[in-house]
Amino acid sequence: MAYQLSLDSCTKACSVALISLDGPQSAAWFEILDRGHAEILADKAHMLMQEIDIKASDISQIAVTIGPGTFTGARIALAFARMFGAARDIPLIAVNSLEAIAFNAVAKLNLTAGDIVHTAIDARRGQVYFASYDFEGRELFAPKAIDIEAAVQKLTAGSLVLGTGRDLLLAEAGGQTDRFEIGDNMHFPHSEVFGNYVKYRPAETSPPSPLYLRAADAKLPSSHPISFTQ
Repeated sequence: MAYQLSLDSCTKACSVALISLDGPQSAAWFEILDRGHAEILADKAHMLMQEIDIKASDISQIAVTIGPGTFTGARIALAFARMFGAARDIPLIAVNSLEAIAFNAVAKLNLTAGDIVHTAIDARRGQVYFASYDFEGRELFAPKAIDIEAAVQKLTAGSLVLGTGRDLLLAEAGGQTDRFEIGDNMHFPHSEVFGNYVKYRPAETSPPSPLYLRAADAKLPSSHPISFTQ
């Protein structure tokens, strides 16, 4: 039996899932952490392998989020996936974290044609990482770092908004009444959820890189260049 290993660490949440590619069996772990994603990811993957009694050789592909998210978080799961995949010649499927969050709504809410899912992650400095998807998770507006005011302009009456930037958008928009009951954990990627939606997606033809929609906040001061002298 072949399995997909799914991984995410782009936000405060961290999750791992093992999903059977030819049967219903699966195992998953999800937790919101203040820190420690890098230390816990491999341990939880091993824990799930023991839980359903499989070996590393049973994993035939890896689905991993690549961002946007925190600068470090977007790299953690991806680095582990690339290392694991390279060691065993396993193909990788890259998933952007905004799409992964949208899949929560597709999987758990009774969406109908015409429903639009907007996903937003707080990017600080008055911006959000923003994207839009239809009721089946197809991309309508590609991920982009935009001002909160610009994101609000894309909302329509009854828009569904998920993600850690949701409250920022709704505060700017003057509030909104949800048509659906949205759980707190739906604002984060879940490896089990997005893993099931992408498991038949073609793998990347080259190693994926982190999706950074904006330069890192921390920069060397341009007025004081560093020089090295002997």
